[in-house]
Amino acid sequence: MNKIATFLSEKLAGKLDDLARRDMREWPPTSVPIYYQPQRPQRETDDTNK
Repeated sequence: MNKIATFLSEKLAGKLDDLARRDMREWPPTSVPIYYQPQRPQRETDDTNK
């Protein structure tokens, strides 16, 4: 049982690694709408609102 769990976790880790590499190659992601992409904090507008 332990060997199976180890094998599956290693396989999953490899899959996640491949996905992460693929995502880094396609940045910004073309399949994700623009409003899902992370926004940079805009300090200038925050200071003017105070």
